[in-house]
Amino acid sequence: GVVDAIMAGRVSAMALAATWLGATIFFVGSTLAMGVAHGIDPLTAQAFGAGRTREARITLWQGVWAVLLASVPGAAMVLGFGYALEAMGVEAELAATAREYLWWRLPSLPGFLLFLVARAYLQSAHRPRPALLAVLAATPLNALGNWVLMWGVLAFGLPALGVKGIALASTLVIWFEVAVVAFAVRAIDPGPGTAPLRAPRWATLRAIYALGLPLGGQLLAEGGIFSLTGVLMGGIGT
Repeated sequence: GVVDAIMAGRVSAMALAATWLGATIFFVGSTLAMGVAHGIDPLTAQAFGAGRTREARITLWQGVWAVLLASVPGAAMVLGFGYALEAMGVEAELAATAREYLWWRLPSLPGFLLFLVARAYLQSAHRPRPALLAVLAATPLNALGNWVLMWGVLAFGLPALGVKGIALASTLVIWFEVAVVAFAVRAIDPGPGTAPLRAPRWATLRAIYALGLPLGGQLLAEGGIFSLTGVLMGGIGT
């Protein structure tokens, strides 16, 4: 969000305001789903600590199912906030531009949640480096992607996408991060046993939601009021 906002300011004041507003809405709408993603942290840590490596890998996959399910209401919340901007007093042009950002940023939501799940698993396995390297690489890649997509490259027939290009760059970088941690996860031995790794386990899913939803609610309560204030400031204009 910070890189997007900094570079959007080079396009126009409207692009800066819409990018910041869109990023804020994206954060607020995805907060509960983020809590669900963090719900696997104690479960994978406990499994690895007890030497149950296969159970940890099964828990990882339950986290994948949990966040994919949670991304649906999360996306609905993001779009709901986006289409309620005028009702909150945000001027029509700013609201429409912010929605352009949101539509192009929305495909990153499941990727962002999957990254959190994989990162939790890797941390529990004492292999945090791949996630750290992915995050470190993401900032310059995001800046480069923003520059190319928001201004375009006419020599290659790539048009200037403005705010949409900024959101698209963020989406592509998120999925790059997912690819990095997925490769790192595949390099870890899932452990002996015959228990299926990927099949849904409803008891584990319930445990993830029981742990994650209260955490998501806490994050929403802590950051939501400040984010909501920022959204309402959009009514002042650019």
